[in-house]
Amino acid sequence: MFPLLDELNYKVRVRVITEKFQGDSKILYEKFKKERSNLEIQINKGNHDRYVIIDRKFVYLFGSSINSIGNKSTTIVPIENESVKSSIIEYFDVSWNKEVEPV
Repeated sequence: MFPLLDELNYKVRVRVITEKFQGDSKILYEKFKKERSNLEIQINKGNHDRYVIIDRKFVYLFGSSINSIGNKSTTIVPIENESVKSSIIEYFDVSWNKEVEPV
């Protein structure tokens, strides 16, 4: 994920909910956070699906882990139905605002 985030404009705010850090991703996060303060990660168990929400307008469902993009074939599905899109955004907001483990 961090190589992809490194390509983003420094002004783009990124919030990630994940179940756990894998491998050296916590070290990479801490380094990335020092260099660019636009990234926040929360640990929150119970989420399996992978969504990307852009500007609260566009929602995409990823069929595989983000770390597999480019290495394995995957499906990226745009969520077009406004009701479904709103539900996903609302679920993210509720999950983000829950009490979570500190990172």
